[in-house]
Amino acid sequence: MKVAAIDLGSNSIHMVIVEISASGGFQVVDREKQMVRLGAGTLARGRLSAAAIKRGLAALVEYKRLADSHGVDKIIAVATSAIREASNGEDFLEQVGGIDPEGPILDAYRASDATNLLDATLDVDVRTYLPNDLLVKVNITSMANSVEIRCPFLDHPLMEFAASLPPSLKIRGLKKSIFSSGRWLSSCPRRFSIAPSKGSPCPSTNGSVMT
Repeated sequence: MKVAAIDLGSNSIHMVIVEISASGGFQVVDREKQMVRLGAGTLARGRLSAAAIKRGLAALVEYKRLADSHGVDKIIAVATSAIREASNGEDFLEQVGGIDPEGPILDAYRASDATNLLDATLDVDVRTYLPNDLLVKVNITSMANSVEIRCPFLDHPLMEFAASLPPSLKIRGLKKSIFSSGRWLSSCPRRFSIAPSKGSPCPSTNGSVMT
């Protein structure tokens, strides 16, 4: 049996998924944590802000998808005092009970102006999965290790150019396109296409930089 336990805290929402054995022992399968700051301003206003509710629901939608992907049998959630004491806390919990994990994704597909399924899917990923999941995790993990991360392939002129390419240049059945296969590198200056990867310099205890 697999169980997901969710703690809706004032600052963060945690989820841990465990598999319980017949003997009563358990093993952690997955865990997630998102800083949503549900309680931001709650003590002063006595209610959850619309922005906090939106962040909380978005996190719970992702958690529901993750739990479903692991085949979780039961989800247990406990709310913080910030939710229990907020005047609109019950309204928030009612929205939680009505969460539809596929709803936001389907809405994003409907809002896309792409003319084909591939471009629509890429559009949805850029609007949902990228900012709400991948970039958040990159930011959290990099800052936790004092590393500054840059994403040059997310430069907006490059993103717009990639979006303008026809589907035939992005994927061709089960074969890689010219861009995904790397054949386009032949048109780049040699110093870029053959440049080796390099590690980041590591600061030492005396303030100097070790390479």
